[in-house]
Parts: sequence; structure tokens; C-alpha cells
Amino acid sequence: MSLQNKEQAIGYLLKSYMETELPASEMKKVNAIANDLLEAGKTYGNYEVQQLVYVIGERLKFNKELIEDWNSEIYYSFDMKTVEEAEEYYYHLKKAF
Repeated sequence: MSLQNKEQAIGYLLKSYMETELPASEMKKVNAIANDLLEAGKTYGNYEVQQLVYVIGERLKFNKELIEDWNSEIYYSFDMKTVEEAEEYYYHLKKAF
């Protein structure tokens, strides 16, 4: 398990989101919701970030199957990407928003 700051947590959420069939057009909303839910200066464990998949997915009214796919992808991202890579991903995507 790794601890992540706000930017790293959002990076994991966005990276894993991109690996699913969820609509790319909703990615900006995912970022906005995550920014609202996560506090700067706080650290988050994998479980806390993974739970945001469900919170965000339900807020955006994604179907359950796609939320579960996203949940699987975030576990993969935790295993395959470092927190530094997740943070880089966040900053790259932030420029696009």
C-alpha cells in the first residue's frame, strides 16, 4: 500500500479511468469532483482512493459494470504506477483541462 497526496490520488483516478470504456467526455468532471472531495495537505491510502471510484461513478450515474471496471483498473494502477508517476499524470492532464 502506498500513501498519496491529493495530486497523486487524482492521478491514479484519472489514469485508471482512461483505461476503461467510460466516456472521455466526463473526465473533466471526474477531475473536478475528485478535487472537491480530496483535501490538500492530507495523505490518502489506496483504499480511500479506491472508494472514490464508487462515489464519483455514482455521482456521474455510470452503470455498475463500468464502475467495477474502473475499480479493477485502479488496483492495477496502484500496482504498476509509482506515486511519482501518478502525480506526473495528474499535472499533464491538468494542462489539458
